[in-house]
Amino acid sequence: MCQAEMKNICGGLNPLTIKSCLRESVHKFSKTCQDTLDL
Repeated sequence: MCQAEMKNICGGLNPLTIKSCLRESVHKFSKTCQDTLDL
């Protein structure tokens, strides 16, 4: 669902780095993805 945004913003879907990327880049995600990912 939000994988495209995650790939664009985080440069991939690496499980080792994705959580810190989500925390640091939460404001870059659309509101829909923020809700979906529970950010």
